Amino acid sequence: MSDTSQTRLIIIRHGESKANAEGFIGGPKSCTGLSELGLRQAEALGNRWASGSEPEVDVLWSSTMPRAVETASAVNEFLKLEHNQEQDLEEWRPGDSDGMTWAEATKLYTTDLEKGGTFARWAPNSESMRELHFRAGKALDELVRTHEGQSIMCVVHSFIVDVAFRLFLNLPQHGSFYLGTRHTSITELTRGPDADLWRLSRYNDASHIDGLN
Repeated sequence: MSDTSQTRLIIIRHGESKANAEGFIGGPKSCTGLSELGLRQAEALGNRWASGSEPEVDVLWSSTMPRAVETASAVNEFLKLEHNQEQDLEEWRPGDSDGMTWAEATKLYTTDLEKGGTFARWAPNSESMRELHFRAGKALDELVRTHEGQSIMCVVHSFIVDVAFRLFLNLPQHGSFYLGTRHTSITELTRGPDADLWRLSRYNDASHIDGLN
């Protein structure tokens, strides 16, 4: 077991997806998992944990989307943990643009997800930023409360990393910064048993995929 004096949240962004590589919007209906490069990235991430250089992990969670599930499964080749999945940790839900190419979608909708404020919808039936933050923030909060004092690995998506920053570091929910989170990168936050504040230990650590192509 890990050091129970603190709660550790290890957030991993999935490897490159087929949607990333092929230029389409991979929402819940159309995600087809990792690309060939994404599979190699996930394997490299797993090898990093197998090397013994990373913190012990007590529990493993991922979103239900194939690209996150496949990335978590690659790391779990070493961890050998129960692989828990949570639908509310899915990426932003793009509604009617799910499965479109970006070229198709940009002819119909603005590509600026922040335009119009946090309640604006980018496409019909898509989530607003406010809805995304409420849905994913609630899931993340419940996750750390359930596993207080443990080391939690959570394999998710770029927008969910953004939600975690704003939630746990008490940052504004809208605007102010942009995170360029790399595929299979490691972000780590810790909190002591008597502390109200989280500490950001590292962000965007993807040294295991440097030079990988």
